Amino acid sequence: MASHRTENHPAPEQTEAHSRRSTVDSVVLCLAKGAGAGNAKYAPGTLGTLIGIGWTLILLTTGNLWAFLFSAAAALLASIPLCSRAEILIRKRDPSQVILDEIVSVPFCFTGWLVYLHTVAAHWPRPSGMVAGAEVWITIAAFLLFRFFDIVKPWPICKLQDIKGGFGIVADDLVAAILTGILIGAFMFIRS
Repeated sequence: MASHRTENHPAPEQTEAHSRRSTVDSVVLCLAKGAGAGNAKYAPGTLGTLIGIGWTLILLTTGNLWAFLFSAAAALLASIPLCSRAEILIRKRDPSQVILDEIVSVPFCFTGWLVYLHTVAAHWPRPSGMVAGAEVWITIAAFLLFRFFDIVKPWPICKLQDIKGGFGIVADDLVAAILTGILIGAFMFIRS
């Protein structure tokens, strides 16, 4: 007796494709939600910022401004399609659970300071100094300024909210980080 496939019994190759897609989507959501931190009931963006500080500390181990910037930019670019896909999977525009945009933007909060250190002080910070040393005030200032810009969304950040998809999700956080970096860098150059 010949076997006929019905809609209730998909072909094995369809099941395998669905399983692979489900696995990929699970990985996308895991990354976009910061390994689940984005599911926090309160302040998921703040948690994303704290994870972003951890990401920044990892990038500082490169010991080089250009390697730091290249790695930060590569992660930022990779986050755009991930955030786009997560937005589709969650079925909500710029969902608060997606915190990858904060995570990958935070290193740019420190670029003004790192440029100052590279050009004026000829010094590269140790990651440990950023959390428990003389440079901890930079971390605190970057955290507070970035959260302010990300929450209040002054112009031009508010306009970036209108951009759809992953680019729009990431763009407002990136500009908040760049503004933070400019303010910290300007303070350092003026102070010296």
